[in-house]
Amino acid sequence: MKAVILSGFAAAVVQLAAYAPVEAAPNQWNGSVSGAGAGVYAAPGGAQISSLDAGSQVVVSNWVYGPALTSDNYTWADLGDGRFVHSAALRHAPLPESPPAPPQIVSSGHWADANLTQQILTLYDGAVAVHMSLMNSGRPGPDTETHLGIWPIKRRVADETMRGDGYDIAGVLFTQYFTDDAEAIHLNYWLSDDERGMPRSHGCLGLPYADAALAWRFLDVGSLVYVHP
Repeated sequence: MKAVILSGFAAAVVQLAAYAPVEAAPNQWNGSVSGAGAGVYAAPGGAQISSLDAGSQVVVSNWVYGPALTSDNYTWADLGDGRFVHSAALRHAPLPESPPAPPQIVSSGHWADANLTQQILTLYDGAVAVHMSLMNSGRPGPDTETHLGIWPIKRRVADETMRGDGYDIAGVLFTQYFTDDAEAIHLNYWLSDDERGMPRSHGCLGLPYADAALAWRFLDVGSLVYVHP
């Protein structure tokens, strides 16, 4: 969810003297088909061409915008070869034993790595991974995708009300804004656990309660958020 900010922030460009390169994250999203099975379409919202049984393993090459087959869910999975599945029919694979390695280590202190491909947020203390969780980043679309970059947390609101085009949501806890147009790490209580790990927000990085609370305790104003594919 992306809130409307009434008072703007000056743009910040973060340049660090030295990054420690590590292995790049995998360039695919892995998951499975939910218990109801999934229709496979020639285009988002187009003609159904086949179906997938419940439990079928899938690899998503890209997320695209399409008709909302379920409430406020415009996210479709591109499976390649002209095959598309609505994201409501998919479930993220279980979290790996170790987090996907970020392309760079961007701080010697506390920071957050947001892997948009894997939809995993990892908290780091320098080069040491402390905690990882499934997140929901911005859904496909020019006005809703989460912006790539290295962003310092600008301000924090413990209990926020977020308002924007088509939404007005109170009780958004642990909100940590990191871009000038109000993208933030925060609690996302309106999605179920089955919906975690897919791009579903208006630009923010949404987390379950325990993970959002931990990120609130771990990060602070000035902590970096590294958003990358």
